[in-house]
Amino acid sequence: MSLLIDLLAAGSPGSGKLLWSTWQAAADLAGSRPRLVFVGDALDHWSSTLAATLNADVPLMTALAEVFVCVAVDAAAEPQLAAMVQHALQLTAATTGLPAIAICTPEGQPFGATPWRRAHDLAQVLFQAAEAWHQRPADCRADAARIAAAAANLRQPATATDRPLNAT
Repeated sequence: MSLLIDLLAAGSPGSGKLLWSTWQAAADLAGSRPRLVFVGDALDHWSSTLAATLNADVPLMTALAEVFVCVAVDAAAEPQLAAMVQHALQLTAATTGLPAIAICTPEGQPFGATPWRRAHDLAQVLFQAAEAWHQRPADCRADAARIAAAAANLRQPATATDRPLNAT
């Protein structure tokens, strides 16, 4: 287990903690549910803050677990997965950095991504993505294919330390 999964699993006693999976285990768990992929660094302030925010919101955590297979990725331990999420974030939200959340097909291809957001805003984005997946999975798969093709054309891998595209 990574430090990030340990941090996310900590929660508060009796909080009904969200079960976070590893990327490898998610393949067996996904079925037809999309993957919610949290990429962060356990030692990073904003990653820790988002983890604590998620742990504190039991209704949100319960709802997320019902519609997603939730995956925690430590950026330092799994740089290829972190780069995949950073590419999706760069291509869909015109930013990079940690923490980041990607919404992926059950097979693991990102069809959307979001940077740090307040809990209410994050929940809204995530549930809109879940609704899109359930109502229009073919469109989400097409978005995932476009993101994968565009990411393959990027000159260099995105990293969490890259500056946002709109930075001066």
